[in-house]
Amino acid sequence: MSEALIQNWVLQQLKCASLDELQWQALSGDASFRRYFRCQTKGARYIVALAPPATEKNHEFVRISKLLNDAGIKASEVLAVDYDQGFILQKDLGHELLADRLTAATADVLYTQAMQQLLQMQQIPSAALTAIPAYDIPALQLECSYFSDWFVEKMLGYHLSEVEKPMLQAFFDELCTSAENQPQGFVHRDYHCRNLMLTTDNDLATIDFQDALVGPMTYDLVSLLRDCYVVWPDEKLQHWLKQFFTLLEKEGLVEKGFDFQALKQAFDLMGLQRHIKVLGIFARLSLRDNKHGYLDDLPTVVNYVKIIAAKKSVDSPACQAFSSWFEATLMPLISSQNWWTPALIEKNIMDVSR
Repeated sequence: MSEALIQNWVLQQLKCASLDELQWQALSGDASFRRYFRCQTKGARYIVALAPPATEKNHEFVRISKLLNDAGIKASEVLAVDYDQGFILQKDLGHELLADRLTAATADVLYTQAMQQLLQMQQIPSAALTAIPAYDIPALQLECSYFSDWFVEKMLGYHLSEVEKPMLQAFFDELCTSAENQPQGFVHRDYHCRNLMLTTDNDLATIDFQDALVGPMTYDLVSLLRDCYVVWPDEKLQHWLKQFFTLLEKEGLVEKGFDFQALKQAFDLMGLQRHIKVLGIFARLSLRDNKHGYLDDLPTVVNYVKIIAAKKSVDSPACQAFSSWFEATLMPLISSQNWWTPALIEKNIMDVSR
C-alpha cells in the first residue's frame, strides 16, 4: 500500500492542511507484517501503524488498548482507526524501550515497575475480560506444536520416531496442565523488554498487546524475567520472583494452596512452554517469513530450555525424559546449525558484578 495513502488519512485525522505541516519518519518493523511511522505536528507527536487487516489483529488491538487504559494501565492509546485499510493512529509513548535502559544498576527499579504493572493487569475484573478468549489447553498445545513442526522437523530436519512422539506429547501435557492449574487472569503474552516503553516522565507503558488472552498468571512474569533478549543470573531472578510473590501477598492475590514453592514450579514449567514455543516461532519467522534477525536469539532460548528442563527442582519425569532427549538427540543437530553461536548467549547475559 502506498505510504501517501496513509499520510493523507493522518492529515484528515489531525486536521492538517498539507504534508508540509507533518513531520514524518518511518520506524523499524517487528516480527509481524505491521509498519510503523512517527509523525509530529503542532507540537504533538503520534505513532501511526499500517497493519494489514488480512494478517493483523486490529480489532483486538483497539479493544485491549481501551481495556488497559480504562484500568489505569499506561498503554498504547488509539486515537483513530480505519479497519478496512488497517490504519491506526496512536499517541506517541516515546522512543526509549526498557531494553535501552536496562543495566545492573537500573534493573531493580525497572523490574519493580514492570511487576507492579503486571499486578495491575491481573487485578482487571473478570467481568471486563469476557470478550478476551481463554489461553486454554488447546491454545497451549497448538503453541507446543510449533516446536515440533517448525523447529524440530523443518529447521533441524529431524523426524520424530513413533517412540519419541508420545514422550514429547507427555511433556507438552505436563506443561499445559500446569498452566491450566495456576491462577488465571489477563495475559499480555509478549511482555518483555522490547515491548515496554519508558515515557518522558519515566512511567512504564506497554505496547504490542493484541494477542492478549485470559490465562496463567506466571506467563507474563516469565516473559519479563526470562526474557529472550536479556539474561539475568539465577540469584537475581529468584530475588525478583520472591519480590513478585510478596507483592501478590500484599495485594491479597495469593490463592489458597498457591504458595511460593508452587509459584516457582509453575514459573519454571510456564517458561519451558513459552520457550519451546518461541523456538518454533523464531524458526517459522526465518523459514516462512524471511525474517532472519531472530536467529541471533535462538541460542539464548535453546539455553533456557536446556537449563530449566534439567533442573531437579522441576521434579517431573516428563521433563526429565524431555531433557535427556533434547540433550542427546537435538543438541548435536543444533550445534551444527549456522546460527548456533554460543557467544550470542554470553552477549545477552547481564553483568551484575559491577
